[in-house]
Amino acid sequence: MRLIKALVVLTLVAFAFTDRPSAQTAGAGRFVSGEIVVKFRPGASANAKADAHRQAGGRLLNEIARTGVQLVAVPAGDEAGAIARYQRNPNVLYAERNFIRSIPTPISHGPGSDVMPSDYYFREQWALHNTGQLFYCILPEFCFYIGTPDADIDAPEAWGMSTGTAVKVAVIDTGIDYTHPDLATNYDGGNDFVTPDGDPWDDHGHGTHVSGTIAAALNNPTGNPAEEEGVVGVAPNASILAYKVCDATGNCTDFAIEQAIAQAITDGASVINMSLGGPEFSQSSYDAVQDAWNAGLVIVAGAGNDGTTAQFYPAAYANVISVAAFDEDHRRPTFSNYGNWVDISAPGNVILSTYPLSACGGGSTVPGDTGCYNWLTGTSMATPHVAGAAALIWSRGDVTSNSQVVNILLNSADPQGVDAVRLDSWTIHGGLNIHNALSYGVTNLPPVANAGPDQIVADTGGDSVELVTLNGSASSDPDGTIVAYEWREGSAVFGIVANPDVWLAVGTHTLTLEVTDDDGATATDSVSVTVNPATAPTTAHVGDLDGSSTGNKGSWTAQVTITVHDTGHQIVAGAVVTGTWNSGASGTGTCTTNGGGTCVVVSNSMRKRVNTASFTVTGVAASGLSYSAGQNHEPDGDSTGTAITVAKP
Repeated sequence: MRLIKALVVLTLVAFAFTDRPSAQTAGAGRFVSGEIVVKFRPGASANAKADAHRQAGGRLLNEIARTGVQLVAVPAGDEAGAIARYQRNPNVLYAERNFIRSIPTPISHGPGSDVMPSDYYFREQWALHNTGQLFYCILPEFCFYIGTPDADIDAPEAWGMSTGTAVKVAVIDTGIDYTHPDLATNYDGGNDFVTPDGDPWDDHGHGTHVSGTIAAALNNPTGNPAEEEGVVGVAPNASILAYKVCDATGNCTDFAIEQAIAQAITDGASVINMSLGGPEFSQSSYDAVQDAWNAGLVIVAGAGNDGTTAQFYPAAYANVISVAAFDEDHRRPTFSNYGNWVDISAPGNVILSTYPLSACGGGSTVPGDTGCYNWLTGTSMATPHVAGAAALIWSRGDVTSNSQVVNILLNSADPQGVDAVRLDSWTIHGGLNIHNALSYGVTNLPPVANAGPDQIVADTGGDSVELVTLNGSASSDPDGTIVAYEWREGSAVFGIVANPDVWLAVGTHTLTLEVTDDDGATATDSVSVTVNPATAPTTAHVGDLDGSSTGNKGSWTAQVTITVHDTGHQIVAGAVVTGTWNSGASGTGTCTTNGGGTCVVVSNSMRKRVNTASFTVTGVAASGLSYSAGQNHEPDGDSTGTAITVAKP
C-alpha cells in the first residue's frame, strides 16, 4: 500500500490520539522581522518614492508591478517606527507589517446517471461519495472511521452531468509534486515566491494534498496490468497552476501571497485556492484579493481551525468564499471556525488525497497505487472541494462571470444536511453540494432586484409632497436581461422604468421593485423613502433686484422691482421693503410686496445730466420673519442682491 500509515499496531494506537487539523491559525501578531509592506499613492514620482525610503530609513527589496505594493527592508525591531515614519509621508497610501500566515506540518491521521470512478482509493473518499462505508483502513478489518450515508457533496451524481473542462485553478500554497501520477496530467505550471528558482516543488506536502482534492485525474490507469490510479479530484479535468508561497515550515508571508495572486491573474486563472491564513487584517492583502475579483477570478479560502467565530484572513475579506469544514456525519468538527461570516462548509475531516512521492519513499510499480497518498484534516482540506466546485461551475456553458459562479455555488448549497443540526445554522448557506451546483438554474438563473439605498429627503417646496428619483439600475440578471421593472407601494404602481421620478407625500414610504427577466422569472427588493416636512421659514431676504428707467427731454426717474424670499426661497407676500436712493437720486423708498412677492420703489425726478441712480435695500419686515441681509442674492447678475444701479434712459 502507498498510503502513509504506521506499520505496527502499537504505533497506530499511539497515532490515535495525536489528531491535528491542517492550516491552523497563525499566532497573533506574527510578521517578518526587518520587513514591511509599503504602498504609495497614485501619481507619486520615482523621486518622491526614493525620498520617502531615504527619510524613513527603508530599502526597496521587491515590488509587485501589477499593484505597486513594495517590500521594504527596515532595521529589525524597528518595524513599528518605520511604519509610522512612512505613514507621515503624504506620498504614502499605507505601510504595514509583512504578516506571516500559516500552514502547519501535515501529519497522518489517527481516528477522529452517476459516474462512479474506479480509482484505486475512491472507496476511501467519503467526501465525494458517502455510503456509510468504513474508511481510513490500515488493514482490511481495521478501520478508524465510518461515514453516514449521503453526508457528502454528491460527486458521482454531478459527474453524470459534467466532469468539467481545463479551467485554470491557482493553488497558492506550499507548491506541488508535479511528478505525481495523479497530478502530472493536470499540472499547468507555476512559480516559486519563496526562493528565486521559479520551481514550485513541494517540500512540505500541503499543496500537493490540496491540488489532488481539486484536480486529481479520473480513471487514469497505471501499472501492468493497468489499474485506475489513486484518488480523484472534484474537477478532474481542471488545470492546476501551483504557486509556492509557503516554506517547508508552513510559513507564508503576505508579500509572497500577493505576488502569487498577481501572477494568477496574469496567467489566466479562473479560481484561486488559499488554504492558509491568519488573524491579522492586511490592507495590501485585501487590495490584492479585490484586484483578483475585479479581474474576474473566484477566490476561495479556508475559514481557519480555531473552533471559534473569530474572523480569519484572507477568508474574511469581501469577495472571498470563506469555507468551514463538515465531517463524515455532516456535523461541524470541533476544530472548524464558523459563524455569520462563513459562507459555506465542505468536507474537511480525514480527507484522502495526493502527497509528495518522497514521503512514501519514491515511486512504486503496484498497478493503481504508484503514487503517494495521505489523510489530512482541516478547513485547508474543505477549501479545495469548493475551489474544485467553482471550476466545475465555470465549465457550464451558461456561466460567464465570477459573480455567477459564486451565486450558483452558494445558493445551491445544502441547507439541511443529514444530521439533526442544520448545516446553515453555523454557516450562512450550508454545505457544498456539487450536483446541486451543476443543476442549479440550468433553465434560467433568476434576476436580482436592487431597489437602491434607503433615502431621506425634505419637502423643499413646503407643499407636503416631494419629487423623488428611485434607483433600480443596479438590478441584474446573471444569464440574460431584465425586460420589465415595476415599482409599487401596496397595490399602487408608481413607475415602470428602472429610475422613475415619483411624487411622494410627507411621511415614510416602503416601495417594492419587481424585476422580470427575459425568461419570465421575477425578483423583488424594497427601499424605504422618508419625506420630512418642510422646515418653517425663519428669515426673509432679497431674492432679486431689477432696475428700469423712464424719462423725457428734461428729466428721468428710476424704478427698482424687489422680490422677497423666505428661508426656503419661497416668495413672501406683505413684506415691507425699505431702502435709500443715492448716486444721483436721493431720499428713501418703501414698498410692500404683492401676492407674487414683488414690489416697486420709484426715485425722485432727476435732471438729464445725472447718468445713474442707485438704490440700497436697508430692511425687510415680514410677519414672523427676520431680515437676513447675508442671504440676499441676484439670479441675473445685474445687482449685488442688496444694491442696484439704474442708468438713465
